Amino acid sequence: MSKRTHARVVLADYKERKADEGAIDIVLSDGSTFRIPPPELWPDVVVSRVQVERAGGAAYGLDEMARGIVGDDEFDRFVADGGTSTLFHSILKDEHNLDPGESSAS
Repeated sequence: MSKRTHARVVLADYKERKADEGAIDIVLSDGSTFRIPPPELWPDVVVSRVQVERAGGAAYGLDEMARGIVGDDEFDRFVADGGTSTLFHSILKDEHNLDPGESSAS
């Protein structure tokens, strides 16, 4: 019988690897980059709100969810360049096969 050893994960390295694997970089018209992190790195409050909504709780607006994922300043840059919350969620659907309001992190 073989003995199984425990896994060792360095949190910072794991998060960096996940970010590299699943982040979405969007190039804005000024050449700067707007980054949407992968669902595994979304703030817990966003994932919790999505779960509440799925269970029939208060709806989480697309704008509110996008701001929860990337922060107000980044989302404002995205919108100032012509983005919308609907486009934000369309990108999530195309790149991660997620419907608006749905998270694979839940």
